[in-house]
Amino acid sequence: MADIAVRTVSYPTLTTATKPMVHLAVKGEQHTVNAGEDIVEGAPVRLDPATGRWMNAAAGTAANAAVRGIALRSVKANNGVTVVNRGVIEGLILDALPYGAPVYLSNTAGRVSDVAGTVPTVIGYVLPVFGHDRATGSPAKLLKVTL
Repeated sequence: MADIAVRTVSYPTLTTATKPMVHLAVKGEQHTVNAGEDIVEGAPVRLDPATGRWMNAAAGTAANAAVRGIALRSVKANNGVTVVNRGVIEGLILDALPYGAPVYLSNTAGRVSDVAGTVPTVIGYVLPVFGHDRATGSPAKLLKVTL
């Protein structure tokens, strides 16, 4: 098994070929704080107790595994970023996972995975949401964040 990627959408322009599309699909709890390092859209983040800034979370150590949310956009260090710590987000590629499957914090900083890392940390689970896939009528697979 492996880290879970962020879904992208293509735009035929000269400046941007693709753009990540992680967003809050159902109203939830979110917070905006400055980033202490570069953070990409869809990254799990932790709050640095010394600086009060969001940092990329990783399951390699207990301190780094204290994940508090999922970033809704990519930012450079020292810029504000909103994270969701409770809610339903769309934009992660969860197609290979069954409905109800847990989604974990990866050992790779700023990534989520379908397997537990060194410090097993559940981010949320795969939630079926009807009405998102009109072609097949099957429910879409969104991430229910439960931090």
